Amino acid sequence: MILKNEQTQTSSIYEQIRRDIMSDRRDFSVVPVPIDELWNLHRARCMSNEAGLREAIEHGDIAWEKNILLSYIRISRLQRLGDMTAAAEIET
Repeated sequence: MILKNEQTQTSSIYEQIRRDIMSDRRDFSVVPVPIDELWNLHRARCMSNEAGLREAIEHGDIAWEKNILLSYIRISRLQRLGDMTAAAEIET
């Protein structure tokens, strides 16, 4: 099982699952988890993400801020291109 070592990184677990799926291996299993535990995990993840974002904003420099703005512009362009593609499909 992948989770034998408590020090295992979550990203390495996802990577192993991805490799297993890509190689069509089906020799891993998922243990049932009560819904209240899933909600607790979800809330903890949201709090962690929020704390990480606050810290990134607090410690981000000009280069970091520039990258955020460039990413926003790129995403906005992609959204507009998607809207243009949808409009073109409607016209035809």
